[in-house]
Amino acid sequence: ASADSLTALDVSGTAVTDVACAHACLMGSLRSLAIGGINNDDGRGISNDGLMHLSSRPSLECLIIGHGGRFSDTGFAALARLPRLATLVLVRSTLSGPALVALLNSTSLQHLSVRSCRILGEHSPAVAELGLRRPFLHVVYD
Repeated sequence: ASADSLTALDVSGTAVTDVACAHACLMGSLRSLAIGGINNDDGRGISNDGLMHLSSRPSLECLIIGHGGRFSDTGFAALARLPRLATLVLVRSTLSGPALVALLNSTSLQHLSVRSCRILGEHSPAVAELGLRRPFLHVVYD
């Protein structure tokens, strides 16, 4: 099978970079991607640039990001615009209240799992409370 015919790719547990995200987006049939799992202390991990690459993959339905990266509201807002993203799992990421609101306002998102994440901002409402706005959105927070 060629890389273009892959529908799912799991590279969790590896040191993924923004460049790897760009290459993953070249896989025309990719619908599910699991990345991260290794903290890149050398600064070469995934950043907003990687999320921007991923946001250009309209067929992406499931995204799992382990051990976070260097993301801002801009990166999460880009993911929220993915038209088919139904499942998003974030592990050990840091995000702000506005980033969370952008994700929860995504019209396609059906399952959001925020595991061991740090929510920044004095006005950051609880994840579960935000999920109440969308009764068909399943939110897991710990």
